Amino acid sequence: MSLKHSAAGGLFSRSLEIAAKHITLHGLRYSMASFLREIWFDLSHGVDTTTLHGSMDHPHSVHYQGADPQLVKQLLSSLPTRARASTFVDFGCGKGRALLLALEHGFQEVIGVEIAPDLAAICRRNLAKSTRAHHFANARVIESDATTFTPPSGAVSAFFFNPFHGPPLEQVAANIASASQHSGAEAWLIYVNPLHLEPFLARGFKLVHSLMHRQTLLAVIAHLQPGATHD
Repeated sequence: MSLKHSAAGGLFSRSLEIAAKHITLHGLRYSMASFLREIWFDLSHGVDTTTLHGSMDHPHSVHYQGADPQLVKQLLSSLPTRARASTFVDFGCGKGRALLLALEHGFQEVIGVEIAPDLAAICRRNLAKSTRAHHFANARVIESDATTFTPPSGAVSAFFFNPFHGPPLEQVAANIASASQHSGAEAWLIYVNPLHLEPFLARGFKLVHSLMHRQTLLAVIAHLQPGATHD
């Protein structure tokens, strides 16, 4: 079997595994609706954010998968109006679906941080197709390990779709909290599939909003006010 066929077989197997897990957690109707929303998002925007991608070689990274567009829209709509003046940073931005939705939601500066060169390239192409319609927006992709990325000064809205875990996530959480305390600006956490919230809660983030389906926590929003004392 060629490497190409082997890789394709691996992606197909992973697609089935993801689909089966999604149906088990959320039910067939929700899972099918979510998949159709992802397909429609790509068709209506002329981009590719749905197809899965090759394996990740980093031990703490999670395979690429785009977040449900409707879920992301609900989260962004739940942020206070002032959050739109913050810099939207997607840690592990993949192909850029969350960045595109942030642009549509009114964020004027969006940054994608992606360690995989091939995914970063796809994300840039997808953004190029969208940012032409957003003349005042500043959108860029930084090809970097998220742990070495320095959050921008000022308020930040940090987006995560469970891109990595363990020590890398702990370091990124520390970097965001440190930048917030240093600049005196608030930070927002938008976390889809929030399996590893503790690193953020331990650094003073307070949960302000959550979305559930069938007793499963889909996503949360948390807020960090610099200078606030930890519980």
